[in-house]
Amino acid sequence: LDKEGRIIKLFHRISDQLFDAVESIHDMEIIHRDINPHNILFLKNKKIKLIDFGLVKELSKEGSLIITDSGIGLGTPTYGAPEQFIDAAHVDKTADIFSIGTTFYHMLTGEPPFYAKNKYTLYSLIQECNMPHPSEVNIELPTKTGDILMKALRRDPKERYQNVAEFRQALHKAKLK
Repeated sequence: LDKEGRIIKLFHRISDQLFDAVESIHDMEIIHRDINPHNILFLKNKKIKLIDFGLVKELSKEGSLIITDSGIGLGTPTYGAPEQFIDAAHVDKTADIFSIGTTFYHMLTGEPPFYAKNKYTLYSLIQECNMPHPSEVNIELPTKTGDILMKALRRDPKERYQNVAEFRQALHKAKLK
């Protein structure tokens, strides 16, 4: 984290735009299910664009866009919620909250929260939500900010932020400086 606050300002600009994008799709009762750094484009006008809506799930019962069968997992493993790899058809908005948390974790520490040399170990780490606290990975990151990310990364979806507004508010209150 730099003394002039450039990185912090950039993080807040990116995080607010990502929050806006996800909040918009959630308002339409759609879950992205594959939020990760590879699906965030940085445009020349200093805007971001969330892309790759190939795994979306519509939450409404009528005219559902569910593209996965029950019992099938999907998404980018390093950034996906634990429940998504067990049964992606039955996840809710908190799966996207988890993915935003993993993306922010990577942005603020320089490392994804989960890393393993093989997919079986990776899935095990994700299922256990076994990752180091972000402020242990980046000692310049305030513990409070790391705690906020850790709440977004809780294994139990009921223990995470329940919507984008809660997550955004927590980060803004922490005043990452």
